[in-house]
Amino acid sequence: MTEIRGKRCGRILKRGSGKDERPFRRYEVNARHVGESRWETQGLHEGVSEARLMENLSALRTDPGVFPSTKLRAPRLPNRLYPLGELYELVERALDKNSLILAAPAGCGKTSLVAAWERHARQSEDGTPTSVSWVRLDADDSDYARFCSLLLAGLEAFVPDVRQQFCEVLGDGGPDAVPGALVVAIERAGLPAACGRNVLVLDNFEAASNGLVDRLVSYLIAYMPAGYKLVVCSQEAPSLSAASPVPDFDDMAALVTAEQLVLDDKAAAGFLRSSLGEDARVPESILDTAVRAAGGRLPALNVAVRCLAEARPRMGEVPDSAACGRLSLLDELLAALSERERDLLVKTSFLDLVSPPLCDDVLEAEGCDGVLASIAAKTGVLVTVDGKRRWYKAQGPWSQYLQSKFRKLDRAEVRGLCKRASAYLKNHNHVGQAIDCLCKAALWNELEDLVGEHHLSLMFDNRFDVFGEVLSKLPRHVLESSPKLSIAQAWVLAKAGSVEESVRFVKMSESLTDVDSPDASQLEAERLAVLSLCCGHSGDIRAGKDMVAELLSCGQGDPGVLASLVYNAAGCIVAREKEPARVIDYLENCLEVAAGQGNRPACSVLCYFAARQRIDAGDLRSAEKTAWRARDGLGFSSMDELEVLPEVIEATVMRKRGEFARAEETYSRCLGSLGPSSGIEFFAEAGCGLALALRAQGRMGEAADTACSILQLCDRSHAERPRLIALVYLAMIEIDAGNIDQAADHVRALRGANPASADLIGDLIALALARFRFASGQVEEAGKSLDRLAGAFEESGRYGLLLSALVAKGMVLYAQGLQGPSSHAVLRALELARDTGEIEAFVNEGISMTRLLGGMRERRLVGDGLDALAQRITQEIADLNIPEPAWRLERRDRSPLTAREREVCELLALGYSNRQIAESLCVSINTVDTHRKRIYLKLGVNNRKDLVEKIGAAGGR
Repeated sequence: MTEIRGKRCGRILKRGSGKDERPFRRYEVNARHVGESRWETQGLHEGVSEARLMENLSALRTDPGVFPSTKLRAPRLPNRLYPLGELYELVERALDKNSLILAAPAGCGKTSLVAAWERHARQSEDGTPTSVSWVRLDADDSDYARFCSLLLAGLEAFVPDVRQQFCEVLGDGGPDAVPGALVVAIERAGLPAACGRNVLVLDNFEAASNGLVDRLVSYLIAYMPAGYKLVVCSQEAPSLSAASPVPDFDDMAALVTAEQLVLDDKAAAGFLRSSLGEDARVPESILDTAVRAAGGRLPALNVAVRCLAEARPRMGEVPDSAACGRLSLLDELLAALSERERDLLVKTSFLDLVSPPLCDDVLEAEGCDGVLASIAAKTGVLVTVDGKRRWYKAQGPWSQYLQSKFRKLDRAEVRGLCKRASAYLKNHNHVGQAIDCLCKAALWNELEDLVGEHHLSLMFDNRFDVFGEVLSKLPRHVLESSPKLSIAQAWVLAKAGSVEESVRFVKMSESLTDVDSPDASQLEAERLAVLSLCCGHSGDIRAGKDMVAELLSCGQGDPGVLASLVYNAAGCIVAREKEPARVIDYLENCLEVAAGQGNRPACSVLCYFAARQRIDAGDLRSAEKTAWRARDGLGFSSMDELEVLPEVIEATVMRKRGEFARAEETYSRCLGSLGPSSGIEFFAEAGCGLALALRAQGRMGEAADTACSILQLCDRSHAERPRLIALVYLAMIEIDAGNIDQAADHVRALRGANPASADLIGDLIALALARFRFASGQVEEAGKSLDRLAGAFEESGRYGLLLSALVAKGMVLYAQGLQGPSSHAVLRALELARDTGEIEAFVNEGISMTRLLGGMRERRLVGDGLDALAQRITQEIADLNIPEPAWRLERRDRSPLTAREREVCELLALGYSNRQIAESLCVSINTVDTHRKRIYLKLGVNNRKDLVEKIGAAGGR
């Protein structure tokens, strides 16, 4: 064991200068036993034996561990973030002590506050120079050795050799010796000259907290060397004080709770304006009401922002909805209103939108027009969303608060209100809202009739978001007792890409259907249509086509309605095939049928798929025209989720052409409008497109996080094909970021995938596997794979994918030193890019592509017609200035010659004749001649003289 003896130092550091006032301990390390600094850890090993702990700690000396980059990086903040001046001062005051403990429930903004303070401190010119390092914890980090390794990884941002120092100091010591050894290692490593204050942030501490971890952190707080600070973010107050080895621990750590994370009215108003953006036109009266209702609390302000924005939040940014229950402004507003005005607000609060005629019917009264106008004028709780029709909407926080009062009404009264509202909405062709009203009142019999009558028209109107949400709220026994509700749920799940669940509900509907009922034929036809759509999502193209043919041949159901639905399903199936010309013709036929039936969502989807096929074919200009035809040529009159699909195509074309920043902005806007309910495949492709736009700009961490979020969403939705697409792009991003180990995990998953042979996703997987082989050093295997893919792409007319394969092939040949063949492949890719303007594939290769193009231009291989394009690619790569990953540097520095070729090369350089080389190596003269030709080709020389000069310039390598 290691003995650590503490002795008091006489140095006192002054408070307020970013340093400590307290005396601190310096330790000397001697072998054998833990001395003064030892504190009891018995019973704190959480069921792990002392021997196991010792084994794990020993591993720290040889294996520092590999952690995802997201664990050691600050959370991403929006660029437009209002400065939280008061809260920054709160953090600064707390850091006058040795540490800050932020304890608040999820959604209270503690992590965002620390990240925003970090940005503020970094940009501030006056104040203590500050450096911040993050360690983001999860449940796996409760392992003591892993936690220690993460701490060292975080500290390495300040002092790179702290891990080596720690291992030397720890020696053979066990868990008892770790805290003292860590403090000694930090003290030995010293304080970087550039910073007066180094702050280590431990985020999500509650996930890793246990007896040993708490002891270690409390020890660091008590004895951390001068110039180092600790910030602990936790959803609950950690028991660090009880675990501390010193009695005056509370004087060393400042505790900040949720109650202190409050802004004044001016700052809260600024926060709202900044979050809503400059384009948001929110009346000052409503803004003031939101400020008063939120009370300056960050969760409530986030809820107010979400509601005022009147737009879907982006993925992963949903604020704490429980904060709505804490808003109390509505009571004051209601008290100032008349009894009739209060009744109208409460008794119509279950409706998303209200109008005077609707309120008259629901309340069985007249004159609601004036009442609504009076409420809007007095309070700002209601706002007009359509001046022509006089529709009103309650602002978000107040709407939820009113609904809580509505739920307290008598049950019979609630059923009557909802039933009358449903009848009015159904008669005025608002079937989705009518269904929602029946669901809220649990009127199941009426609901079954309405769904059975109208669910196909709901699909035509693209009301899957409302429809799916309503069906998800139904009790299980209701869904499982009605064949109409079961098949409706199957439609929703099929459209969302949840194939297995959809098939389950199809079978349920079949078992519930009475063969003698008048609806049996229609339900059977619908079941076949749903199954064909499921086949399209799962890539089982042949089975899907068979079902489509069976359905059309049997003539079941309404021919017009079902023909549109079936052709939509058929279009979705064939859109995944590999022959663009034939697929586009088929989709055009499907589109004609869908347009003839007025099926606008089907038209939008089919145009989207046709545009995607044109992109794969390399025809970017036609892809844009096809995508926009869905809106411009078919007379869409209102904006819905699927109508942003042309923008997704437009963003993809921008990305292909190298307009990465514009593509990022457009993808982000589309994701704000799209949702998984509009089709998981569309949402996933937009998300993956955003990840690729970030990747092209060198923002690999953000790109990987985005792709990972999409992958997790697809996993939750059981959407296999979108999951594979996300996995392909995530693997490629990790490869380009140099994270080969993480990429290997994704590649293993891709190798286990089994897409249909006709599905083009198989070729995307093959491209990813070839890139991984290249990065892993299997260069020849990568080249062979790319040769096969390039041939297949050219044969099927997928020139967009052919361009990508040729660029990748060129880089593989370049890495092998085959300058002639590599130049030929890239030259062919440039010729394809000249017609389309696509440069993304070239830019993604980075500096290596710059070198290859530079060499080609020096040798005058790039003609005048392609020189401008080559210059543009080179300039774009230079502007992005993305560093090469380690594996590329290794490939570049490695000799392109094989071991035998190096032997022949050395003898050639020494002046040996072919016969002498053959005798020396015991091979034939023909073999030597073959090796000589390959050496000349790889090194780009023509004779022995050039070879000798080349070897001399390369230092003999």
